[in-house]
Amino acid sequence: MSEFMRILVSMSLSGAIVTVVLLVMKPLTRKHLSQRWQYYVWLLVVLRLLLPLAPTVTVPSGTLPSIFTRSAPSAATSVPTTTTPVDTVPGTSLPTGEPATSTETSPKTLPVTANGRTTWPASTLLLLIWAIGALAVMIWNIAGYTRFKRTVQRTMVRVTDAHFLAILEDCRQEVHVRATPRLYTSASVASPILLGILHPAIVLPDRQLTDNDLRYALLHELTHTRRQDGFLKWIAAIAVSIHWFNPLAYVMQYELNHSCELSCDETVTRQFSTDDRRGYGSMLLSVASTVGAPSPAMFSAMIEGKRNLKERLGIIMSSNKQTKRTPIVSIVAVVLVAVIGILAGCTPKVVPAEGPQISMMVETNFTSSEYDAGSLLLWNIGQNTLHISGTSVVHVSEIDYGGLPLFWQPGSPVRVVQQWGIPSKKALIATTSKEVNLLTPAEGMQYLSTKDGSIRRWYTSEGDAFVSVPLELDALPSETLDGKTLTITEQSISSGSKAKTLTAPVPSSLTQIVVVYGSGSTESGFVVVEASPANVPNNTPDSIWLLRINSGVGSWVDCGKLSVLFGGNIFSDQMPSFARVGPLLYFTHSFGKIGCIDTAAASPSITVPENINTLLAKLRESGPKNAEGPIQAQLANDNGTLIIEYPDANWNGLYYAVDASGTVLGNLHVEKTSTTSFDAKGKQGSSIPTPGSISFPSPDLFQ
Repeated sequence: MSEFMRILVSMSLSGAIVTVVLLVMKPLTRKHLSQRWQYYVWLLVVLRLLLPLAPTVTVPSGTLPSIFTRSAPSAATSVPTTTTPVDTVPGTSLPTGEPATSTETSPKTLPVTANGRTTWPASTLLLLIWAIGALAVMIWNIAGYTRFKRTVQRTMVRVTDAHFLAILEDCRQEVHVRATPRLYTSASVASPILLGILHPAIVLPDRQLTDNDLRYALLHELTHTRRQDGFLKWIAAIAVSIHWFNPLAYVMQYELNHSCELSCDETVTRQFSTDDRRGYGSMLLSVASTVGAPSPAMFSAMIEGKRNLKERLGIIMSSNKQTKRTPIVSIVAVVLVAVIGILAGCTPKVVPAEGPQISMMVETNFTSSEYDAGSLLLWNIGQNTLHISGTSVVHVSEIDYGGLPLFWQPGSPVRVVQQWGIPSKKALIATTSKEVNLLTPAEGMQYLSTKDGSIRRWYTSEGDAFVSVPLELDALPSETLDGKTLTITEQSISSGSKAKTLTAPVPSSLTQIVVVYGSGSTESGFVVVEASPANVPNNTPDSIWLLRINSGVGSWVDCGKLSVLFGGNIFSDQMPSFARVGPLLYFTHSFGKIGCIDTAAASPSITVPENINTLLAKLRESGPKNAEGPIQAQLANDNGTLIIEYPDANWNGLYYAVDASGTVLGNLHVEKTSTTSFDAKGKQGSSIPTPGSISFPSPDLFQ
């Protein structure tokens, strides 16, 4: 919704709330407060409908109904929701780092459908409908006013009788009106009215009036003149035109006009004797008996109908004397109504959340064999800013022999996994900062391969331990894994602690499993494997299985066939990319799509998130054209946000931050010497020099 429409709806809702409050209070105010108070308090509603002057409440994105926001919040992660999915967002940054042309707010063109018709954004259509309605109601009011005025003017006759003009002058002085208005009679009116705004004239019915009736009528209309009631009624008509879609706006206009006449009667008769009050009431009854077609609401007509005549006569005949408490009660009531109007008009302003904040490490002092890492780079997506610490965290040696990639977790201190060179079996990482906790696996778990074969390893902060599992289990040709078990070992970093093990029987329908990801502990966690069914050769996997660990017991779940969703094997003999965002495990491989498994679901299965893969397709379309083979996207995550990395056409790194719904939150454009941030609409934020590549953290330190 556009900012204008948001403010308009806020004003209309607050005006409606005050209207309802006044209607509820009416039985009380009718007895204890003056009619003048009841008239002017309705003007507060008019002002509330016209003036957007109210406190602005800052509301974090995602907490308002969808009418105030552009997109729905993520169901799985706490992230900003004021951005829009990449396939619909205006100005979403393209892989070059430049903002795309908006299809929603561009002043030059509008989207065109396949049949050549122009499509209008919902916000534009909503604004157009409102404008047409407001213009139509305003034209209707002006046309009715003009038509009635011309009808009266055609039959008006100026009063020149000295006796009548003398009565008019006496009444003018009594009411304290500065200029004496012109006096006319007309056969087109049955009730005395005021005609005009700047220089109003009094028009009387074309029939004989007694001196007393003439005096009462003139006092009534002159009171309207002194209070500028005609002008105030036009202001109310403008408010109704603006809020034509709000039925309570019409209720407000009726109550305002009705209170105007009651207040005028009360003011005129306040100093009257009992006989004058009776005479004034008789004059109203006489005029009401001959009333014809009603005048438009912008006119101050003495009688509009007989419906409210009984109430008016009751007010005229009551003394309505004020007590000492009446002014105090009136002031308190006005303040109360004003406060309700202001508070009801608090306009919610959706602002981006402060986060998420993404942590990265930047390589420095890079050579062919070693480099420093850990100059911490902080990306505040909500503020579209970058900040670099400039202090190296660790030093990595022997790059050619297992020094990459770097596995680490953000925090204080930063956790980094120690690594070893393959030929030398020496530690490859030395700390260069006191803000580092260098995690060293226990003896026997230091290397990713043992005499029994390769292993998968990850860290669990729950027990400050490393968990390991065999990379794969194979059956003999033409046999299955029936009777075999997968053993998971958890070894605390603390020396002397006994290792924990979990043994899980492998489903008998499989002939091979390859562990592709693991998280958690032997007490609570999960392991994801790529599986080959029975009666097929090894290394031809066709399904993903999840070993879910709960209270130290493992249970297997078949998450679905790869051939159905991905066209066959996606993992075997190549390195896939994984990212875990809470219970959601994202994965991709080679030129395949990005899949997802909700590991906490009752029946977890492989899904292919549509918006995320739409973004991936756009990145590939704008990526390098000179690649020798398929380029695999790299996945990462931090602070509940998925990061998708893919090079642009010039082989610069692009890193897109998205939430679980595929909503783009922002992106980084990493060149050889600098990194630049962009928000979801492609607006450039910070740009800082970065001498080397960047790496993202891992929640599990999975290796």
